[in-house]
Amino acid sequence: MGNVIDEETGQEPTCIFCNSKTDCSHLVAAIDRTFAECSGGALYNTIDKLRGLLTEIITGMVEAAEDIDEGTVDYEISAIFRGAVENYDSAYPDDIYIDEGMFLEWLVTALIDAGANEPSGYIIEEGGPGQSSALTLLYAENPKHVIQKVEKVLRDMSSMFKASRPDTDIEDAEASLTPIDSRAESIASEPLSTTKAADRKISGKTLRPLLIVVTDWPGGTMAFKFGGAIQAALGTTKEDMTLVQMAPERIFRVETEVSEDDFRKAMASKDVASGGSILFIEIPTN
Repeated sequence: MGNVIDEETGQEPTCIFCNSKTDCSHLVAAIDRTFAECSGGALYNTIDKLRGLLTEIITGMVEAAEDIDEGTVDYEISAIFRGAVENYDSAYPDDIYIDEGMFLEWLVTALIDAGANEPSGYIIEEGGPGQSSALTLLYAENPKHVIQKVEKVLRDMSSMFKASRPDTDIEDAEASLTPIDSRAESIASEPLSTTKAADRKISGKTLRPLLIVVTDWPGGTMAFKFGGAIQAALGTTKEDMTLVQMAPERIFRVETEVSEDDFRKAMASKDVASGGSILFIEIPTN
């Protein structure tokens, strides 16, 4: 990692177990929240395995045209599943889309639930202009043990979904499948879905360009939840949102058909908040 500091104190963060300022044996993960990647810690060498387990779960459900019971899984897993359905192409059945930002958001929460500790403060990794990143650092006395607990959560989740499927032979299963395109169309018709912008244009609905200005972006794991809530409320994905400015206000440019009233209602329903306010500014098109 580059030069890492706590913006609130101006000091380098230290391990809560050994006070080391470098990547020590207690570092579970260094998660770059700005660029949605794991940049260090014990998780760095095992994240592909965890992502693979989640991909297997999502693949099985998509191939079985099986909907997800949102009451049994976290919000992030549900959002990842819906994104996979919306991006599914039957011509490439092995290419399952996993939203990395939502995956990391879920993973950070799962690691904390498994015993990882997040120090206080707002941690950033300094870079060149426009290249600084917001970081989440997680520590544990035994990082390997924490990661193994998260792996077990995913394996238990896989077993739960497999157990929920009726035992049928291959011919019966194929005959009972709902075409994935019709399922995606059903999901796309739901309010505030994360349908791609291109799909919404085809539907004949008008996309309006606007700026979303957040006067005080939250830190820690709440940053993931807050970012995911904004995407869901706007009916878009992070790929369709352009980060115009990172500080002091975080500003995004996006095209959406969602009204300001619907956006604010959706945000209120997610039980997430920054320390400031959100400005919803439409950009004149004439």
